[in-house]
Amino acid sequence: MTTTEKQRFFLDHLPHRVNLLTAFRERYAGRNLDKILDPERFRDLFRCAKDIAILMVRFFCGEVGLKVRKGQGAVQSCSADGAVYGATKANLGVISTDKRFSSLLFVLIAANRTVAHIEPSDVDHNVTDAALVSAIDLVEDLVRSHIYAPNNMTLDDAMKLPNNRM
Repeated sequence: MTTTEKQRFFLDHLPHRVNLLTAFRERYAGRNLDKILDPERFRDLFRCAKDIAILMVRFFCGEVGLKVRKGQGAVQSCSADGAVYGATKANLGVISTDKRFSSLLFVLIAANRTVAHIEPSDVDHNVTDAALVSAIDLVEDLVRSHIYAPNNMTLDDAMKLPNNRM
């Protein structure tokens, strides 16, 4: 990656994906009341935000070397897809002790089922809002510590740029 490509990647591309990851939490989880949308009034946006957050949890976990393989019920350590741009592999032993880990596992399993649509009923994945928000919080921490920090950058700085603000 050239310096320009790397800057664009870290300042535009990844923050766009972080916005996709966090939009559900920001718009439907009730933390910032002036931004909250009514899930019933905006059902389409609610479902879109929830589904894309689930997929972004899966994407970012893959970037730091955490995956749930098809048919498996456990998070496994694997090569970090993001190593090509300097992301570091997350330590599964450390992550598994985090109180949010069970939510992460639940969301990763749902993400696999949602992507693969193994059964027609898998579209309705039954991920609770609370579990998804917990997984989003953990993944956002992983993005900070395993993607931005190893590249001597901060996610906060990237998210403050005008095109990345929610």
